[in-house]
Amino acid sequence: MRLTPDALPNLLTRHKAPAVTMMIGVPGSGKSYIAQKISEQLQWPVLSSDGMRFELTGDENDLSRDSEVRPLLFTRAEQYIAHGSSLIVDATHNKQTLRQGDVEYYRLLGARSVAGIYVDTLLDLCLERNASRDRVVPTFVIEEFWNNLHNNPPQKEDGFDAVYTISQ
Repeated sequence: MRLTPDALPNLLTRHKAPAVTMMIGVPGSGKSYIAQKISEQLQWPVLSSDGMRFELTGDENDLSRDSEVRPLLFTRAEQYIAHGSSLIVDATHNKQTLRQGDVEYYRLLGARSVAGIYVDTLLDLCLERNASRDRVVPTFVIEEFWNNLHNNPPQKEDGFDAVYTISQ
């Protein structure tokens, strides 16, 4: 289902709580911006891989403890879900097998609903936005992630209750 970002909060509140909403998109796609806007409207917390990296190292660019990022994110998600709170997970989720595993894991933690928001942005626009950031992701990484998503886009068959697509 292709939408505008403004339509998302209303759609997401229809999902059974505690719900997990997984943002999906390459760096520079706009997923963090959209996640923040949804968070402001619904008062749902946002857990991000960058935020977990910052918590672990004091620098979201520091990959030295990257193996600890996902476990920490899952621990935080489990705490919110245990209290019946819905949340947003802001990460690239560019690999289908990892997406599927994450959806399954959130359900094991007690999420009653898992939705995906795929921010499908033109590669050139992602690269342009990336170049203007303080934290620049290497071009080859963005291209690889973009290709992963376009070869295996998120779909309900990944285990989601719904996948919403924002095209930019």
